[in-house]
Amino acid sequence: MLRSLTLLLALGLTTPIALAAAADPAPAAPVKAAPAPAAATPVAPAPAAQAPAKPAAPEPEIAAKVNEGEVRTQELNRVVRNFMQAQGMNPEPINSPEALGVRKEMLDVLIDKELLRQEAAKQKIVAAPDKVKAELERLRSNFKTPVEFQEQLSKGGITEERLTLQIASSLAVQQLLDGVNKAVTVKDEEVKAYYDAQPDSFTLPDEFKVRHILLAVEKGAPAEQDATVLKKISEIAAEIKKGGDFGELARKHSQDGSAQLGGDLGLLHKGETVPEFEQAFLALKPGQVSDPVRSPFGYHLIKLEEVKPPRKVALKEVMEEVREFLTKRKQQHEVENLLKKLKEQAKITVNLTL
Repeated sequence: MLRSLTLLLALGLTTPIALAAAADPAPAAPVKAAPAPAAATPVAPAPAAQAPAKPAAPEPEIAAKVNEGEVRTQELNRVVRNFMQAQGMNPEPINSPEALGVRKEMLDVLIDKELLRQEAAKQKIVAAPDKVKAELERLRSNFKTPVEFQEQLSKGGITEERLTLQIASSLAVQQLLDGVNKAVTVKDEEVKAYYDAQPDSFTLPDEFKVRHILLAVEKGAPAEQDATVLKKISEIAAEIKKGGDFGELARKHSQDGSAQLGGDLGLLHKGETVPEFEQAFLALKPGQVSDPVRSPFGYHLIKLEEVKPPRKVALKEVMEEVREFLTKRKQQHEVENLLKKLKEQAKITVNLTL
């Protein structure tokens, strides 16, 4: 799948324009517990037989005309199928509601790509043959054998000759966009203006240096087991009150990955731990150790070592990071402006009904 996607990207599905949103999957939703099975119900009677649906009318060969160029429906469908398969989606039928949304996005992608290809040709930008060859060899190297490479091309519905042309086209577009990007500069004054306008973005929240000792016991464990663990951690707490070294006791008793570090959890921020744990360390003063605290993981002893109040990061600490961010934002803006200009000047006719 990864090799298929790598090949797909190089085939000209995407060019270095602002298409990441279309290419990147949305963040996965949190996993929810499966719903309880529904109670058994009588089987409903089968619906009455319906007349077979009429076959869909054939689609036009040309999905869109872009000036004197074109986006072919076969190419659009190939790109959509490969893209959806790479994302773990079912592309069949190609006119399904799920595929329809992808087709709309990918048709826009291919129109943008064709506009940029034409602009690169207009500016007489041509990819160097050795770079085209090197890119083709890089793609081949993703496959164990030449046969496997050719099989993947066949699955994608593309010949090696066509692939070579698309690589040359994509590299020419890349050169065009490199020229746009290189013209972008961000002055120190712009960096400072952004920094001054976004004070919250450069303010670090409270930080809490915390150690803990954990004796694991599952939530809902038998009462006898729970009591045994509570008794053990209470004994450790008593040792600490008598002057025992928290770090050494953590190394000896803690059942957590931080044990070898003496229970050191580093610097924590609010919202990073389970509520029971956070409530406990927020109630402490530096140097204090909590009573045993129950969490879903078991029983903890928590030591708050230090509290670092909020502070604003100095401009010099983030100068280059902000400059890079502003540069990329301006570059994207310039590419969007270029595409907008090209679209305004172009004659684009979409023949597909999407």
